[in-house]
Amino acid sequence: MQAMKKYLMRSGLHPLEYKTPGDLIARDFIGTNSGNMLYAYGIFRNLVSPDVTIESDEYVVSMSKVDDINTNYDGYIIALADAIRPDFMPTLKALTNVIRALKIPVYLIGMGVRADYGVAEADLHFEYDDIVRDFVAAVLEKSSVVGLRGDITAQYLNNLGFKQGEDHVVIGCPSMYAFGPQLKIRDLRSDFSLQSSRFKTNISKSAPEKTMDYISNLHRDYAHVSYIPQEYDEFKLLYSGGSTFSINHYPSNIHDPAYASGEAQFFLNAPTWINEMKHADFSIGTRFHGNVAATLAGTPSVTIPIDARMQELVEFHGLPYVLPERLDENPSPEALLQELDMHAPERKQAANFANFITFLKKNGLEPTIEQDPKMTYADRLEQQANLYRAVASSEQISEVERRSRLAEGTTANLIKEKRLRAAIKHNQEKNQALTNENDKLHAQIEQLQKQLKTATENPDED
Repeated sequence: MQAMKKYLMRSGLHPLEYKTPGDLIARDFIGTNSGNMLYAYGIFRNLVSPDVTIESDEYVVSMSKVDDINTNYDGYIIALADAIRPDFMPTLKALTNVIRALKIPVYLIGMGVRADYGVAEADLHFEYDDIVRDFVAAVLEKSSVVGLRGDITAQYLNNLGFKQGEDHVVIGCPSMYAFGPQLKIRDLRSDFSLQSSRFKTNISKSAPEKTMDYISNLHRDYAHVSYIPQEYDEFKLLYSGGSTFSINHYPSNIHDPAYASGEAQFFLNAPTWINEMKHADFSIGTRFHGNVAATLAGTPSVTIPIDARMQELVEFHGLPYVLPERLDENPSPEALLQELDMHAPERKQAANFANFITFLKKNGLEPTIEQDPKMTYADRLEQQANLYRAVASSEQISEVERRSRLAEGTTANLIKEKRLRAAIKHNQEKNQALTNENDKLHAQIEQLQKQLKTATENPDED
């Protein structure tokens, strides 16, 4: 009988965990972006089995938890998006310290670089190269090979001295493998018209202004278009109607065309998101995972890559895309659908998935989806799960629900405030302890300096 294995995965929540809007307000379990749920979902579906359980670390792994992890888990799965970026370096350093202290295998299943579109990757270097090099080296001490999101990141690791094919391989994004080697994108009807069809949009805050305007105009010009925001502050805007940010040309308030129809939705779990996309006819935007959700649902999509992290992913997975400059010409979505091959991802999927499975096996993991199964163990778990529905816009709810949201939000914010106060108190106590220790060390140094001075002024005589 095979021994039960339990893995810890870096993620904000278990993929089939019931979470409410209040839970999200109280703790940002999406890691600022709901797209993070999709690649954790892809890993979960490919590894969970009657003999394998996967638990979430809720993004709170620290040195204080190392002993517990070593004792209770058979491996630590790290799933990262564009982690090679300046603001993530403190987290990467902290992860490196944890990894070096662990005594169990560590699996890096996806990591990408953040850089400009069209970057000259052969010369790609950053001021934090040493931090990235140390992190990758630490992972390789606990695994056979690391998985990267695309060729640009692979070249960057080559630049750091790692060997492609030996230390690292390109696997794309594990979100694309949630349902195995087969993709089936629906054909557009011969009489297809977006005026009579349901379609979804998504947009990033870093998108060019003209791209933002293009997406915004779709909400003005078409009758059945709805927006899917992905960021934590956008969730709060959709949920309460109040905005905490303001960006020109970006949907930043509840009266923006993206929200005004009341059709915008936010998702608190991956399955609900993918199932909703099955009812759409088309998806377009600058969010990679927004269009992955559509692709997994079999819905045609057009991605607008705005940086290197998206460039390497759309190229690797064959996702239909147009560059922002093309949108400056204001083409109709129908024209884009005619220009692009909506079925291109299907032709890449089988080989990409086989490559992903090889990567997992090389690291000693045992994937559960190797063909196109009618029902997997993950499917059975999903059928039994209680998942929160899509969160509707505050523009679409009744006054009773509005008051309910206000109450829930108030309670959740109090929970969040209590947790933050506890964290502040803990850090203050920790800082005070360090200060006390520092004072003791300074006192010892002063004492040693005095002893050295005395010894120098009064040397021993023979």
